[in-house]
Amino acid sequence: MTVDGRDTATYWEERARPHLGTSEEFQSVSGTGLPLWVGRSIHRLEKRGVRALARCLPGGCVLDVGCGYGRWLPITGRGRTVFGMDFTPSMIARASQLHGAPVMVADARHIPVRGASVEAVYTVKVLQFLPQHERAAAIRELFGAVPPGGIVALLEKVSGGDGSPPDRWRRWAEEAGGTMVCWSGNQYVPLDRLLNALVRRVRGFSERSGSSDWHDLARNVQPVRDRKPRLFGTYMAIRGVLLRVSLVLEPVIERACSPRWAEHGLFVFRKT
Repeated sequence: MTVDGRDTATYWEERARPHLGTSEEFQSVSGTGLPLWVGRSIHRLEKRGVRALARCLPGGCVLDVGCGYGRWLPITGRGRTVFGMDFTPSMIARASQLHGAPVMVADARHIPVRGASVEAVYTVKVLQFLPQHERAAAIRELFGAVPPGGIVALLEKVSGGDGSPPDRWRRWAEEAGGTMVCWSGNQYVPLDRLLNALVRRVRGFSERSGSSDWHDLARNVQPVRDRKPRLFGTYMAIRGVLLRVSLVLEPVIERACSPRWAEHGLFVFRKT
C-alpha cells in the first residue's frame, strides 16, 4: 500500500465526495488542499497531455483505465467508442451520468477485459499511485486487455520519489509484450518546480522530500498555512505568478526540452 492509501478506493471516495457534481469537479482528482486556481492549472496541463494521447489512439473500442468521473472521455472518445473503468464507485456513477458511456467498477490491477474486446487501453496518472512493486503487474494487465497489434498508452509520472524513471516504464511494458512506438514529455512547469524544490528544503515547511506531487505538497504545508498564514500567502502569491508564466511557456518548452526533464511522460506501445 502507498503511504497515504492512494492505491485504495476508500481514499478516492473520500477525496472525491466534496467535489463531485459541483463546479469544481476536477478537484476530485487535481489539486486537493490547494487554492482552486492550482487545480485549474493542473487540469489545463493534463488536458494538453490527454489531447496528445488521443491522437495516438486507433479507432474502434478503447478502454480508459482509472477514468475517475470520466473527464477525459469527451476528448479520447472523438471518432471512437470509449469505455470507462475505475475502482471508485461514486466516480464511475458520475461518469455514467455525465457521459452515458459504458463503465465498470474494476481495479487497474485486475482488469476484467481480455482478448479482442478493445483495440487500445490507456491510463492518465493512475499507475503512479500504485506502489512501485505493483506497477509492472498492472502494466501486464493492460497488455492482457488488448489483442496483438493493440495499443497501450500511459501518461504517468517520471520524476520524484512517487514517479518511475522513463526506462523503467519502458522495461515493464516490453516485459509485458509491448514495443515502444513513441514517448514524449508532459508537464514541465520549470519555474513552479524550482520554487517547490526550494520550499521542500526549508525546515518545517515540508516534512517530505521524496515527492513533488501537488496534493502531497498541500498536505505538507498545512502546518505553515495554519501557523504562519502570511508566509503561506507569500508562497502562494509567488507560486501563482510562476505557474502562470510556466503555463504560457509550456508549448515552447515541450518542443525544446528532452522529455526526460518533464514531470510526466506519455508512452505509446504496441502489443507484439
